[in-house]
Amino acid sequence: MDLYFVKFRAISKLTSEVVQGYFLGKLNQVPEYDFFVVPGRYARKYSVDLNGSFEDFLEDFRIKKEKALVEVAESPTLTDEFFDFWLIQSRRQNLRLIGSELFRLTENGDHEA
Repeated sequence: MDLYFVKFRAISKLTSEVVQGYFLGKLNQVPEYDFFVVPGRYARKYSVDLNGSFEDFLEDFRIKKEKALVEVAESPTLTDEFFDFWLIQSRRQNLRLIGSELFRLTENGDHEA
């Protein structure tokens, strides 16, 4: 099967912001993705369970993202800024290549990448 699903949580050491999201795609195609950002002080409250199944993760992600964007004043701005950053970075590389790299990482079981 040439499908992949990558869940992630990244924490900025500089700003203590927490980015959570996922990439979903097929080999040699542009991946679908979504993420949201919260300040570190809200990390526990809006933490998405990365160990759940595909369906459970997506449901938990959707709920936490909706709540964070409504309840945390900074979250919409931080999320928009991160989306802008991601778009700039992804334009530097071919999104199809990024999808292929993500596929290879999951195929090789490199969970720490």
